[in-house]
Amino acid sequence: RMGQRMAVAGRDLRTPSVGHQTGQAQTAANFQNSLVGDGAACHALGQVHARGPKKTKQGPSGRRDGQEAKYRFLAVMYPHLMALKQDRDFVVCSDVNIAHQQDDLKNWKSNQKNSGFLPEERAWMTQLTTEGGLVDVYRRLQPDTTDACYTWWSNRGQAYAKNVGWRLDYHLATPAVAEKARTESIYKDQKFSDHAPITIAYEGFL
Repeated sequence: RMGQRMAVAGRDLRTPSVGHQTGQAQTAANFQNSLVGDGAACHALGQVHARGPKKTKQGPSGRRDGQEAKYRFLAVMYPHLMALKQDRDFVVCSDVNIAHQQDDLKNWKSNQKNSGFLPEERAWMTQLTTEGGLVDVYRRLQPDTTDACYTWWSNRGQAYAKNVGWRLDYHLATPAVAEKARTESIYKDQKFSDHAPITIAYEGFL
């Protein structure tokens, strides 16, 4: 629409090789290389597309080695975003593979020891959206949704048909960008993968 730009999260943005790197310096370099643009429109929006460790069949983040790679990735991602925030406004559009709060997944009680809803992962999201100063844009627009907020469903047990889902895909923005967010939508009319794309309409030019 006129006067708005659209940003979409929900693609599976992954770098499996992260889990095979050794040393924080190499991991940092790998993360630096994972910040990619989607052409001129992406650069105009100031989007950051972050690729994280690969998922496996055992959950949103996978087995133990995948979980350790995820923790290493998050440890590098946080200070990088804090440094970037000092220089510019931006929005991160990403499959973060973390359900932050209880309202962000169907069966939170039974998933407290599963990857994607572990205390350490949730604490990272809390830090990012409190002292880190980034805004969970979907929750800014829709603070109370539960079943309607899911963007990922397991391929097992008819999870999609029964809407036993998780909210794993985010727009995480600096406050100046978040203030321009007007509407959101999660596209579920067609099933492209185990994720559904989330779209945010931002007013004006970012």
